[in-house]
Amino acid sequence: MDEKKGANENKIKELDAFDKHLKMGKFVSKVKNMANALEQELLQYILQLDDAEKKSVLQMLKTFVKGREAKTIRVSIVNL
Repeated sequence: MDEKKGANENKIKELDAFDKHLKMGKFVSKVKNMANALEQELLQYILQLDDAEKKSVLQMLKTFVKGREAKTIRVSIVNL
C-alpha cells in the first residue's frame, strides 16, 4: 500500500508541475500579446506626431526608462 501511496503522490506532484507549466505558458503568452498591442498603439501614436512632439515624447520615454532601470530589481519567473 505504501508503494501505491508513494506512486500516487508522485503522480500528483507531476500533475501539479505540469499544471504550473501550462499556467506559466498562458501567462507568458498574455504578456507577449499585451506587449505587441502596446507596441502597436505607441507606434501609431508616435507616427501621428510632428517632429517636435516626437522628440519630446521620445525624450520623456528615455527619462522614464532610465529612472526605472535604477529602481528595477530583476526577478526570475522560474522561481515563482
